[in-house]
Amino acid sequence: RTRTELDDVFATVAEFMAQTTYQCKRFYESGCCTDPTDTERNHVCRFHRRPAVGTTAPAPSTRKHV
Repeated sequence: RTRTELDDVFATVAEFMAQTTYQCKRFYESGCCTDPTDTERNHVCRFHRRPAVGTTAPAPSTRKHV
């Protein structure tokens, strides 16, 4: 594959990861999980804590995947 193809592939993977994170965070913030397990609490703390000062959270992707 060419460098451009690989860059596109990695960009797509990164966008899917950002979208998955966004949906996961929405689920936990919705209140559906009223009695989270230790594993769920650890997951939220590890992956969904607020960004540090000076950093920004990625916006949900608007790119359409084929």
